[in-house]
Amino acid sequence: MLGIDHNAKTYTIMDKETLKAMGDMMGGGGGGGGGEGGDNAAGIEAMLQEALKDVPAEERAEIEKMMRQQMGAAAPKNQSQAPKIPATEYRKTKERGEQHGYDTVKYEEVQDGVVLSEMWVTDWDEVAGGEDTREAFKAMAVFWQEAFGNIAMMAGENPIEVFEKINGFPVVDRELADGKTTSETVLKSAEEADIDSTIFQPPAGYTREKMGME
Repeated sequence: MLGIDHNAKTYTIMDKETLKAMGDMMGGGGGGGGGEGGDNAAGIEAMLQEALKDVPAEERAEIEKMMRQQMGAAAPKNQSQAPKIPATEYRKTKERGEQHGYDTVKYEEVQDGVVLSEMWVTDWDEVAGGEDTREAFKAMAVFWQEAFGNIAMMAGENPIEVFEKINGFPVVDRELADGKTTSETVLKSAEEADIDSTIFQPPAGYTREKMGME
């Protein structure tokens, strides 16, 4: 994962090795002593902020969101103290309709009987480049599982695996609270194009900023 700060002309790289080092430490591999769960949580938060401190602001929020979803609750040193992570169910409903030009079916994300979000999902082959996108998401899911090492098993659901559970792409994804929409993400269009691989490299002359876990 490449983060670029054009103002400072620097870039950061969050690769598998960096994430795995964080995951191993958060999973209980760093240091002895009998600290309380709150101390452990504070330590994890400090490590997360240290790892993200050099990430450009425009990328930081999204990266932090993904990392927090993957990490779940802070993992205590004693597994018997680990909080139980509620199971998440993705329920396919009978509601169908057209959303932004795509034929969709409605799914609900349910946890402890509460609907957290609703997604209007279309088949992969209805989206331009859909099958390639599906394979990319599968590879990302494996990457996150491997990268976070020990903590991946304690963090609950891998957020990227949801695409396999709903068996399609969400054209509309609404986050809910008390039945009201708090945020909405929409796919308005998609197209296939050849992209020069150099676009994924930092610009010439930019300096790499090392992250806190490196």
